This record gives sequence, structure tokens and C-alpha cells, in this order.
Amino acid sequence: MIAQCYLSEDNDTKNTIHFDERTIVIRSRGAVNRFDLKTPTVLAIEDKKLMLPLIFGGLGACFLLLMLWHNLFDPTPILVMFMASLVGVYFGWQGSTMLIVYQNGNPFSLPLRTKTENLQKFTDFFNDYQKGFQNKLIYHIAYKPDWEAQVSELSFFAESLNSEGFIHAVEKHQINGVLQRFFDEAENLIILEINALLLEKPLKYESATNTSELYPHIYGKINKTAVQRVLPLDSTIDFKIEILENYEP
Repeated sequence: MIAQCYLSEDNDTKNTIHFDERTIVIRSRGAVNRFDLKTPTVLAIEDKKLMLPLIFGGLGACFLLLMLWHNLFDPTPILVMFMASLVGVYFGWQGSTMLIVYQNGNPFSLPLRTKTENLQKFTDFFNDYQKGFQNKLIYHIAYKPDWEAQVSELSFFAESLNSEGFIHAVEKHQINGVLQRFFDEAENLIILEINALLLEKPLKYESATNTSELYPHIYGKINKTAVQRVLPLDSTIDFKIEILENYEP
């Protein structure tokens, strides 16, 4: 598995989407849909009008108005049906958020209860992967002695994997905030630059404690084949992103 995401609520294993090198699998309310990635595939989250409620609700409302106008039947049930038709038009116009799998231009649509930022990030990640992007960079802040102690290992282990079940990572724009909150005045730090597309363990974007912002979490050891660079961090104060961009070992 390369990446996984819940369709609505966290830990709802009955409603998930995940993919590996060969297939993308969507589980929704007990139903399982598999798509072969040999066929060009694109994911999208779109708001769609519900045409059937719009059409039948609109036609029904017009027809019932004519019946009321000509006083053909008892008006009470006609008024009830007229209101029901208006409700149908309303829900049709409001539409529904859909997760859409496009393969060769043919869409498979799945209604979503809610559109989550986590699912949007998963969708973007999948599309980048399908486009054959070489890099999808994320970063892990670690202590240099921990890295050096595992220098002969094929993968890197962080203590949070035992205590929380995953290894914390960040995107580039999140590095400063994490350094200030959790590594203030810390020493002997390094930053692992990781190509997320090469990770052998699942990557999930999830909200962190006391914030709604999403962070990448790696559910397993970090295989070192995914680590592109190991960057020394001399100071956590006034860290600048340019250090990452200009650093050459």
C-alpha cells in the first residue's frame, strides 16, 4: 500500500480509499470497488447537481400548480405533493459532493457525506503519483544521534512509532512552526528530506493535537531508499526554507 485515507470519519474502516502500484480500492458502506491502474486514472472531488430530483421535482411542481389552478382535485394532498416537489428541487439544486474516478474519460461517482481536507490531499497525492512525478517531498525532524545509531539499518525508526503508531512528518511550509513548538533550543537535530512516493509504508494526512491543520504521518519505519537528503540543523531559531533549497552535502 502506498497511501490510504478515510472517506469521512477517522478510523472508519468501512469507508476508505487506498492504492498501491497496481490498483486503487474504494470501500464504501460494505461495497468494494477496484480500479486497475494500468488504465490512466484521475481522482477528483466535485460538487454535482442531482439532476433527477431537479427534473422530476421541477416537472412535478409545475404539473401540480396547474392542477391547483384549475381546481381539479382536493387541494390538500396536491399542496402536500407540491411541497414535496419543491423539497426535491431544493436538494437537487444543493447537489452532493462526489468522489469521482475517471478512467479513459469514463467517470465512476461515489457520493460523500462530507468533503474533508484530508481526502483532498489524498486525491492530490494520488494524481501526482499517477502523473509520474519524481518527487513529493515531506520532511522528518530527528535527533542526529538517533540517525547515527541506525546508520547500518535499511530503514529509520522513530520512537513515536511505538508510542503513537506512526512517525511524524511535515510539509516544507510547516517546518518552522513545528520547530518553534516542539524543538525550541534543541540541539543535534537533522532534517530528513523524504520522497513520499518512494515510501514503502502507508502515508496518511491527519490533523494534529490542538489544531485542524493536516500533517503527513508515516505508518511504519522510513525506508532509507526514500530519504533523499540528510540536512544538518544548526539552529532552530530563525530557520529559513532557503537552507533546504540551497544545501549541498
